Amino acid sequence: MMHVSFSKKGLGIITVLLLGACTPWDSSSSRKSSIVVIAVESLGFENAICADETIQGDDDGFQDLCTSALRFTHFYSSSPLSQVSMASLLTGMDPQEHKVFHNGNEGIPPQMVTLGEKALQAGYRTAFFSGGPPFLAKSGFQQGFEVFDDDFDSLGTPLRPAEQTLTLAYDWIKEKKSQASLAVIFLADVQFPFLRTYTDEKKEREQSAGAQRQEVAESLGHFLRAMKKSRLWDNSYIVVVGLNGEAPNLRRTSLWRENLFRENIHVPLFIKTPQLKEARSVDFLLSMKDVGQLLRDSLEQSTAAVDLILQKLDEWKKQPPTHLRIDSHWARWWMGMPEQISLRTAEYLVLPQKKWQIYHSLVDREEGTALPEGQIDRDKMRWLRSRIEFSYDVIPQKLEFYEFMKTLRAVKMATNTMNIARPLYAQNKTVWAHSVAMDEALRMHDWKWMAESGSSLEKYVAVRQMQQTQAVFLHGACERFFVEMPSESLSRRCQDSLFVALLDWEGRRQTTDAATLEKNFIRLFRSYMKAKQIAYLNLFLELNWDVDTLSMMGPSLTELYLHLPEKAHLKKKVESYRIPLAVGFFNPKDE
Repeated sequence: MMHVSFSKKGLGIITVLLLGACTPWDSSSSRKSSIVVIAVESLGFENAICADETIQGDDDGFQDLCTSALRFTHFYSSSPLSQVSMASLLTGMDPQEHKVFHNGNEGIPPQMVTLGEKALQAGYRTAFFSGGPPFLAKSGFQQGFEVFDDDFDSLGTPLRPAEQTLTLAYDWIKEKKSQASLAVIFLADVQFPFLRTYTDEKKEREQSAGAQRQEVAESLGHFLRAMKKSRLWDNSYIVVVGLNGEAPNLRRTSLWRENLFRENIHVPLFIKTPQLKEARSVDFLLSMKDVGQLLRDSLEQSTAAVDLILQKLDEWKKQPPTHLRIDSHWARWWMGMPEQISLRTAEYLVLPQKKWQIYHSLVDREEGTALPEGQIDRDKMRWLRSRIEFSYDVIPQKLEFYEFMKTLRAVKMATNTMNIARPLYAQNKTVWAHSVAMDEALRMHDWKWMAESGSSLEKYVAVRQMQQTQAVFLHGACERFFVEMPSESLSRRCQDSLFVALLDWEGRRQTTDAATLEKNFIRLFRSYMKAKQIAYLNLFLELNWDVDTLSMMGPSLTELYLHLPEKAHLKKKVESYRIPLAVGFFNPKDE
């Protein structure tokens, strides 16, 4: 697994900061205010708490905001899935209105006028800077953005670190700072706890989600101070928000992406406005669509002379929202199962499943013990029921796969590493668990276990590796190539294009077109193995991204063929291209 190493934090920002500090700047309120939205994946409310005694720090952007921004204490995401929340922020609508329900590639419907489009109409420059999945070009969030930058693939990692993403955004904002701009920035770092990060003093942190949040906090601090020193701060709205929480180790009763409890939905929100003189706390119920509405309203004012957001919040405070509808369509997206539905008020969390579960969030902050229905006032119960319509579908389409995912979560929590394939298979005998286990056996060269538990082809390769004699029968058209010479009729019946490309290269290595065939196979195999690595990352994150995952589980014909003892020459050649010959779950400390 490739790791991310960082130079001293903020070097890129500091360079442009020094150049920008020399440029004259008119801080007059006669120009429109710029808007910077920084959305962070897996950032729960508890990860950015402002204590009363907080002092503005040198290395924590969240604490900087605690002393200079509006702080929202009862703010909730629209969904555990970040594209749903981002769609609400960009449209000012609930998911039931904007129709984005998951992290697939459906995107915001074209007929919706997004924040980016509204900004363009108002004369703003617009850009979206993505640090990683799920916000890729294919996700359909480019609408209204002149620049949509998701180019992190060249880095050789599954993300672009917060420092680099924020530096790119800062350079773009400063490039034409006399013109108002809208910059939306997505930081993906917390999804990747196994990637290495370093402090400003170049000390390596532990590999954890907490370390990634520290990395985000430090990078955010450098970005905010750069904005101040280049005089971009004073005439800008700066919004920092968590798109969802982090719930992989806190709740056994719900899978991560369908978890509607506080730890996964209660998120931090900071808004620094041009006219804000001192930090303030906003303590009534709000959601992501409300932020979208505030930002859309701010585009309509002609100057920064009036703080329209503060005015709007003062109006809402007199009659705040009474409840929020927050759902998760993750299970429907991946398995055709019913969506998870919740109703949240200032006091209660209601989960209207087959049997209603109601939690008193003010008394039970962990939302760990459901109240007996008799403890709730009858009028209050009638009011709650009137706010939500729900019918429970008791016939899920893929219950077996859902149970596999629940077992995966339980094993992850019990082992606290990514070496989970063997215990996963011990508890769950589904085809998915078997595929994961066989990938791990191939990666670890555990031929004994593969011979005992594998399919006929996997057993055949394992037996050959152990130089044992055992009758293994192979019947498939592609599998026959493992035991007999290729023939034209057999080749026509094998439909695995990657395997056929390998056989073409092997069978014609002495011909004039051997180099072309080799190049073609290496290109296909590198692409396949990279896709498989991403698939395993997605499975470890409990299917957060819209990538082909299920079909990538298990050793492919090509991987198995390259592990035959007599194919050592082919294996050595492929290894020279630095392509992994097997992937799966892994312990990063072993890499």
